Amino acid sequence: MPNRLTKARRAALPERRAARPEPAQSAQFYRQLAETIPHMAWAALPDGSTDFVNARVCEYTGRTHRQLIDSGWRAVVHPDDWERCRALWTKAFKKGQPYELEYRIRRRDGRYLWHLGSAMPLREGGRIVRWFGTSTDIENQKRAERLLEKARQALGTVVGARAEQLKSLDSRVRSWVENAPLMVWQSGVDKQCTYVNRPWLDFTGRDVKDELGVGWASRIHPDDLQRCLATYHAAFDAREPFEIEYRLLRHDGEYRWLVDRGVPVNDSERGFRGYIGSCVDVTERRATQFQQHDQQSRLRAFLDSMPAIAWIKDSRLRYLWISTSYARVHGKALGEMLGRDDFQIWPGPLAQHFRRDDEKALRANGPVQSVDTVPNPDGSKIRWMVVKFPVPDSTGALGVAGIGFDIATREHKFDGTGRLPEFPLDRLSARERQVLRLIVDGRTSAEVAGTLGLSPKSVDTYRSRLMAKLDIEDLPGLVKFALRHGLTTTR
Repeated sequence: MPNRLTKARRAALPERRAARPEPAQSAQFYRQLAETIPHMAWAALPDGSTDFVNARVCEYTGRTHRQLIDSGWRAVVHPDDWERCRALWTKAFKKGQPYELEYRIRRRDGRYLWHLGSAMPLREGGRIVRWFGTSTDIENQKRAERLLEKARQALGTVVGARAEQLKSLDSRVRSWVENAPLMVWQSGVDKQCTYVNRPWLDFTGRDVKDELGVGWASRIHPDDLQRCLATYHAAFDAREPFEIEYRLLRHDGEYRWLVDRGVPVNDSERGFRGYIGSCVDVTERRATQFQQHDQQSRLRAFLDSMPAIAWIKDSRLRYLWISTSYARVHGKALGEMLGRDDFQIWPGPLAQHFRRDDEKALRANGPVQSVDTVPNPDGSKIRWMVVKFPVPDSTGALGVAGIGFDIATREHKFDGTGRLPEFPLDRLSARERQVLRLIVDGRTSAEVAGTLGLSPKSVDTYRSRLMAKLDIEDLPGLVKFALRHGLTTTR
């Protein structure tokens, strides 16, 4: 159902968007977790449209959050990489599969640097509800790979012209390979290792004689060995490039994750001569990915186990998400509510009440509080204390999020008599509530008296009485109370 906006409200929307209210609690948790990651992180809706980037992204690219969300990434991705990236992203989102790709991102100084982008979907009940991704700077790795390719070409030339061993390389190339910022190896036509460079030996802490032949394989983690050798032999027999990810034992006893890339070496006269390859330590990258996955799992477990219920609606006040506790309490699944508004779910009077509270939160551009009585699936009723607040949706327009606390459950727990303690507003008479609303809206005693048909002295008496009932000593405290309970739009 379209959102019923007045002209005044539509005119005020850009200003509210610019104000960027505090995000929903669930979104706030996502942001807090994402901001702890020392990498660029982002989140997207099920259709792939980006609706969140962390501060690291804005800091790195020099662009604002508003410039980057939705399709804003195109402005920072290298033009030569965009179509390839878009095709892979589209395929991943359609199939709901994690993906990983390399592409260049423009830094704030105008330079394009290589990054490794990865993303994975978050599912609830088999349905993708969010995407989470990171971008990691791999410029140094790519630079090393480019240098290695030059060395490989030089190696092939030297092998064909002068010798079969890497020791016969041109001294300048050999010097580079021996001091390269990555681990380099070479194997012959018999699949036996014939060379490893100094960084490899520094990593393993062993002599070169221990690594040659098949000695290097003894350092591979037992759980990875068979998979690694199978990939290596299959690529070797097919004379094709390969890439393997496995754990290798470092000199200090720690297994580190490596990405091992190998390419065949061919001589124009003698044909295939073996393989040359390089290894890059990617332990930190994997740890970041697993940490992100673990954080998402813990966050989801937290939201699913908290006693409160929570939900998020888009700018048309249609449900985007509900917590597991919401579904459990009300007997409604996300699939039943996704894309629907309150009038399609709840009885008319109750839906109208929810709509008024949603619109009150949008008008206030901040949190409002109310007490709602909602029916259970079994016909009983629950009294909820509800806090609602505006949040931007994927289009940048303001939607509404809410959190509800079961007052009866909470208060019965602490009330030994079995009776519900009075809610603060229940202490006031209808007339006192009228006086309260007018006072916190800035009316003088004379103005309140004129509106309600009372004498100014009677208004003063009502004001003193209601402040005593609420245990509030001054007008600022009264205004704060009214804002918390949704009695005024005064800010």
